[in-house]
Amino acid sequence: MKQNEKGLMQWEKDFLISITILIIATIIAHIFFYQTAHNINVPMIYTLATFFISRYTKGYGWGIVSSLLSVIFINWRFTFPYFKINFMIDGYPMTFLGILQSQTILELAQKPCVIVGRCADYVLQDNPNRYSIFLYSSLKARMENIKKFHPEQNPATETVKMDRRRAAYYKYHTGQEWGKPSNYHLCMDTSTLGPKAAQVLADVVRAVQQERERT
Repeated sequence: MKQNEKGLMQWEKDFLISITILIIATIIAHIFFYQTAHNINVPMIYTLATFFISRYTKGYGWGIVSSLLSVIFINWRFTFPYFKINFMIDGYPMTFLGILQSQTILELAQKPCVIVGRCADYVLQDNPNRYSIFLYSSLKARMENIKKFHPEQNPATETVKMDRRRAAYYKYHTGQEWGKPSNYHLCMDTSTLGPKAAQVLADVVRAVQQERERT
């Protein structure tokens, strides 16, 4: 295993980086916790910490381990009953999956990829190389698709139910409004273009990439 200029092994350097970032995150989390009397900001603080750990350490392991430790520590320290591990607490599975999901997205985004949904626009908001695109369709087109692929379901009921689930999921994990145009680089009504929407998206991304390279 290689050593850096200070004589540290790579894993030692990564360990020190991970511990330092987690300690800083814990201090900030405690400040928010005591100032606001609730833990609503704590998961996002540790999610941000795992992002920096993934960015400044080598490989995927340190980010994954830090996300697991963060979830357990949030459960033990910031979730009532305090100083106890209880995996059956209401909402805990969502917090657990949210942090792991965010970590996975951050790891994947280190290389070119396409991520559909999963609050990726929010998780990657500080990534200068991302393209956040919101695809939507008219109510009529969506109901026709449900009739076509799920004839046993009520189109109107299923459409409303799906929108509510997505909005609630996005609100829970980000605290923001799902589908808000300012959260994205581009919003497109795919029902107006059909299959041609894919080519339009490719052309837009290519044009933006060329503009970024010029600047």
